Amino acid sequence: EAVKLMAAVCLVPPDGHDKTLEAITIAGEVKQRERFQPIIQGLLIRNNEPLRVACLTLINALISSPEDIDFRIHLRNEFMRDGLIDVLEALENDNGEELQLQLKVFNEHKDEDFDEFAQRFDNIRLELDDVNECFELTKNLVLDTPAEPYFL
Repeated sequence: EAVKLMAAVCLVPPDGHDKTLEAITIAGEVKQRERFQPIIQGLLIRNNEPLRVACLTLINALISSPEDIDFRIHLRNEFMRDGLIDVLEALENDNGEELQLQLKVFNEHKDEDFDEFAQRFDNIRLELDDVNECFELTKNLVLDTPAEPYFL
């Protein structure tokens, strides 16, 4: 029930997502382990379908809530590094209807983010033979980012 509640709080504007992520982060720091590890472990408990569904619902809420695509990709990659990548195949073979629905949502959001991310680079076409063009392109990419002072 706590996992369901966290998923619901995560979706409450304006700062439900931030508060939920902060609580998960603090819990991870206190227990000295990766912050998403308990959620991944919940997915591994085969005889508790409601817990597995709630864990995947929380994962979907955490990943899909931020508007910033870079942050969504960061969260998804962190979940994958923490073991979700190994669990996904087992989840796909599970017959639970609610679990399959949450898995479908997870994969749809992942595919949408991939497409949006790929579109950033689809329109970049230029000749890299000209040194000045290469410099200008790189300068414009790092302009107003934390990397800018290191480039210039």
